[in-house]
Amino acid sequence: MNHQRTFHQRLLKSQRGSVLLLSVLAGIVISIMFFASIGYIETQAKVMEKAAVKSDRRVVMDGLYAYTVNAIKQSWCLTETWVEDQNCSLTHDRNTVRLSLSDEALLFIRNSGTPAATPITATRLSSMGTTIILSSLPPSHPLYSIVSPLAGDYSTLKFTIERDSSAISAVRGREVPIKITIFLQHKSNTEFDQTLVSRNIIYPRELSYFGLILPNNLSLASGSDNPQKGDVNFPNIDVPAGSGLRFESPVFINGDLRLPNSSFTTPMNNVTFVDKIFLAGVVRMDGMQDENKYMVKTAGGKGYMYNYEMPNFAGLMNGFEIDPAPDKGLKYLFNLGVTGDSGYDALAQCRDRLMASYQLSITDDAQLWIRPVKKESNKVSVQLNLGNTDNFVEQDIDGYKTTTTVPNITGPAAVPSNVAGQPVMKVQAYYNGLQAPGTPTRGSYSSEFYVYRTGTTTVYPTGNSGGGSIVFQATPNEIGSRVQYNQVNLDITFNSLNLGPYIAENGNVLTYPSVKFVFEAYDYGYNAGVNLRKSTAKYPKKVNGLTFNLSGSALVLDSSQGNTFSVPTIWANNSGLADDQENYAWPSSDDTYKKRHGVSDTNWSDFDQKCFATPSPSDPNPDFASFPAAKWDTDFSTQARNSWSFDTEFNLDPIPGYRNSTILYDNPLDNTFHIDSLVNTCSIGPNIDIWAGMVACEKFEIRQRQRPLRIIGTVITKQVAIHQSAYEKGIRWSTIYHPQATQELINAGILGKGKATKETVACGSAAAPLWQSNIGINDRYIHWNCNPVSLRTADPFKWSTVDPDCGLQDIKGSTAIKCKKKTTRFLIKEISRGKGL
Repeated sequence: MNHQRTFHQRLLKSQRGSVLLLSVLAGIVISIMFFASIGYIETQAKVMEKAAVKSDRRVVMDGLYAYTVNAIKQSWCLTETWVEDQNCSLTHDRNTVRLSLSDEALLFIRNSGTPAATPITATRLSSMGTTIILSSLPPSHPLYSIVSPLAGDYSTLKFTIERDSSAISAVRGREVPIKITIFLQHKSNTEFDQTLVSRNIIYPRELSYFGLILPNNLSLASGSDNPQKGDVNFPNIDVPAGSGLRFESPVFINGDLRLPNSSFTTPMNNVTFVDKIFLAGVVRMDGMQDENKYMVKTAGGKGYMYNYEMPNFAGLMNGFEIDPAPDKGLKYLFNLGVTGDSGYDALAQCRDRLMASYQLSITDDAQLWIRPVKKESNKVSVQLNLGNTDNFVEQDIDGYKTTTTVPNITGPAAVPSNVAGQPVMKVQAYYNGLQAPGTPTRGSYSSEFYVYRTGTTTVYPTGNSGGGSIVFQATPNEIGSRVQYNQVNLDITFNSLNLGPYIAENGNVLTYPSVKFVFEAYDYGYNAGVNLRKSTAKYPKKVNGLTFNLSGSALVLDSSQGNTFSVPTIWANNSGLADDQENYAWPSSDDTYKKRHGVSDTNWSDFDQKCFATPSPSDPNPDFASFPAAKWDTDFSTQARNSWSFDTEFNLDPIPGYRNSTILYDNPLDNTFHIDSLVNTCSIGPNIDIWAGMVACEKFEIRQRQRPLRIIGTVITKQVAIHQSAYEKGIRWSTIYHPQATQELINAGILGKGKATKETVACGSAAAPLWQSNIGINDRYIHWNCNPVSLRTADPFKWSTVDPDCGLQDIKGSTAIKCKKKTTRFLIKEISRGKGL
């Protein structure tokens, strides 16, 4: 028993020793693990701290990059501290526009005389930059809040923007590669220096980049709109999922974006902006009543982290961007509360005079004016004038032929002498009371002959063997020593005409001895003396005349007011004057008509030389484009309505190129890419499923529909009217650059047509790829016609603003059209970023 008890005691002691050993060992392990975990935790804390610091640095560098990109987009001149300099010109050392100037822009700047660097190539900067000491930044500086998290560790900040001339930066258009480098220098450790290098492409933001362009505010579900003011409202309409109005390309608003009123219980779901909205104003809440800017309640908090989480409107999918200033041209385009001289009179007259030679409708309502200038006992001086648009045009008459109804005469009825060129007028002379050779009584006779711009025509009513004559001495009218082709000066001299008492037979108006001349002016409507105008024209022939009655022994101009110089009253009862249904007296009381179509002392030859003139070949800078260069700071905004009035249906009034009617797009077989501007109303009917084009219209409407609608293109308008059924069926709206648009345009037969013969081009065929080195011209032709870029045929839609790039340099003076070649809005695409960020 004792032995057994002793064994158990020893066993218990042994177990207690083992437990103690295990406890000691466990304590050691725990201690080791504890100290190890402290090291691990410290390491992890340092890693997390380092990651947080790197994250801070990344955020700061991203912010500095975004700030710089914004400066380039908004064409800033930058100061040494990298803020916008209001004193901005082409000689500013940090003018961001100078980085992107093309060779063509430099040419225009030089030829316009705009102050710039010498030589002109120095106006384009290859780089710009600055270095900022962070400790010197005041709290008011826009960069202060960006760099403040790192200001304690970093000393200087360096910006550099360069034109990228590397081999991989070859360009094919107006794009410019640039490299933006941002460097943060650490105060004590160069290992912590931070560098961001970003390669970008900067290119013009053309108007065709937008699907819709509005001249004022856009209100969402405000319940009302005001088309006179230019505000557009999209109403809140409950639509099925997947329908509604869906903008898949950017939209431009030249005012404010007004979000739905907070009182709406149903969020607005019938309008969606998939791409970005560009604004010249601000974003406001509560429709048109609340003038407060929209402010999120919590920056990045729940319900306010994304744009599509905004209360009552979830359709702002890609945010918005603020433009540097409104597009002034949009206000003038739609006459929205702005006033200014548009230069219409000079520009319209310039266009009319240029087109008159090949579009006869321009001069259909022109008439021949006769302006008495001076009278003597047997002589009168007059000026014949075709108005401000038409011209006398010499006619190649086959021989000088005269006719007469006077019997028994010898020799020609009229003889030209010392003439130059060809005749510009045909004249009919009527003699009432003429004593014809070999006739016992007096009678009423006539003759026909021609008058030149320069030279003498002598008319012998009773033949050149005696009996008197009438001499027409023509000289070109000159102003400032220049010939005016719309005017001819004419001296008419009477030499011993044999007229006597005469009582007219039935059918003749004049019962007293008289001589009457009817002038038919040869203008643009004639060829070889044959009138080509349609009989439906207001004045197919340009005719007018003079009547001289016998008073004592002298012939004087007839007048209802006595023997004074004036144009006679209407000659409606004389068969020889049947073409002359209206006679314009001088001076006219209708000043507007006189200004447009009457007689004036304007030097039209000088006007025509300046009209759409190009620089003289003797210009010291003879290399120029189609139009001369305007000064860089020229403002053409007041001329926007004229510049955008280029509709294919040419109208004279109220503005050439403005269609004061409705264009209805409703032919399902029509596969035209529509270019129309400026039009009163553009209307999409119910029978087409796809519409494509670039138009500028006072009103753009979509009528009642039974099927979805696809819109591809750019619409500039001040009023949008969409039928509720169109929202319900669905509208997809994008520009021609949308990724899906190309194939959709090809499928619709709109894209892939030859420009000359309109033949169908096999898009997607076996044409060689563009990257192939030996691509042929036919393959290039196919690629071009199958690319939406080929649809950009109207230059104004290539401008970066509605504010014109071209216009009259001097509205009151010269009518020469000049251009700036100035891009004022840019887009920037980042293509790579390096240096660990």
